[in-house]
Amino acid sequence: MAKCRLILASLLFICLVVPANGQMEKGDSEVQFSGMFMTFTETGGGGFFMVQGRYGYYITDNVQLGIGPSYMGDTEGAFGMLGLSAFGNYVILLEDGKTAPYGGAQFYRYEPVQAGAKGSSLIGLTGGVKYYMTPKTAIDGNANYQFALESGAGGGVLLFLVGFSFLF
Repeated sequence: MAKCRLILASLLFICLVVPANGQMEKGDSEVQFSGMFMTFTETGGGGFFMVQGRYGYYITDNVQLGIGPSYMGDTEGAFGMLGLSAFGNYVILLEDGKTAPYGGAQFYRYEPVQAGAKGSSLIGLTGGVKYYMTPKTAIDGNANYQFALESGAGGGVLLFLVGFSFLF
């Protein structure tokens, strides 16, 4: 836990003292790595996690289209799903040059790793913000609401992801 606090404090320090301006523009590519973890405090055991990679291309200074793989699983190895997403985002670089809020939509398709289990297709909305630590590197936090496209599927999924993105 102390190591995690040191890393977070270092990132915060870098964000506060290093001048940075996001420089995304038409024709830029971006890769992003993010993840989430959740655990159940009442049961005292295990948890679920998701890791995701994404590639996006800016077709204009503000519009990004992309795809990306993901993996969801549990810490006990009883559950696992491979996924692929397609997304579109509208990104706004604020006047401070460091903050870029965005909103968009995505389509996900998940297939279970276990034989005989059924996959799922989801569609949803996303909203987030990128904070540029350098002109090409940002911390990215976003929330996604998705619902299943299969008939009879009820409810939705709300995901909060944190990660890094890199422009090139």
